[in-house]
Amino acid sequence: MSASKNFISYLEDLLSYLEYCNDMAPFPHYDTEYVDMVRQRLKEMKKNRHSEYDKDPVSACKYCYNLFIVVDDVENDVCMRCGSINELTIYKDIFEYLTAAGHYEHN
Repeated sequence: MSASKNFISYLEDLLSYLEYCNDMAPFPHYDTEYVDMVRQRLKEMKKNRHSEYDKDPVSACKYCYNLFIVVDDVENDVCMRCGSINELTIYKDIFEYLTAAGHYEHN
């Protein structure tokens, strides 16, 4: 799998999971605005296939490895899964993030 396809593949799997969870619950489990943002970002990335997204740094929650981080009114980074504040880990690329989160074994 080429480098830029790894991140796109991860987002496709994430979007599929988010949509499945929201469809199966009586009320959306995941924020619908977040699901729409993932869907829109995936469309943009597929349209612009010349970029190497896998080489971009990745910011994730230090505790739950969630990528959905929001900056609040007073410039705090808030994890939307576990609620931790200003507890981010910056990974050098998607491979380092996926390995740390236990989703990927990079050879």
